[in-house]
Amino acid sequence: MRLLLPLAALAMVSACSKPAPAPEATATADVAAATPVALPTVGPNARTTLNYAGTYQQVGADGKVTSLKLNKDDTYEWTDATGKVTKGSFSWYKDGSRILLDAGAGKAVYAIADGAVYKLADKDAPVDALTADQMWKRGAF
Repeated sequence: MRLLLPLAALAMVSACSKPAPAPEATATADVAAATPVALPTVGPNARTTLNYAGTYQQVGADGKVTSLKLNKDDTYEWTDATGKVTKGSFSWYKDGSRILLDAGAGKAVYAIADGAVYKLADKDAPVDALTADQMWKRGAF
């Protein structure tokens, strides 16, 4: 009986405590958090290989949304964070993967990817080192 009482108490304490997470689960979560998110890449000739028409949005640091709608007829609608709409046309660069919006939107250059567009600093900006800050996603946030 003397031995039975301490064993019963030990069993109750063990049953009530939470198990420690497995070391593999913790290591896997750490690796997933450290892995960068893959961004859509700008491919060759998006004009003919992608369905680029649609509305792309970007959320600013202030939480306000700006959108860019690209149409198949090479026209666009730019809606700024205040809701002001600017309409115009865009032209394609020879590579078929970058466009130039006319002066209505400040002559902005964008690179076209699958499901995203990237605002570029200028027509000569590289498209192989794009960041999430430059990305506008298709659809609503």
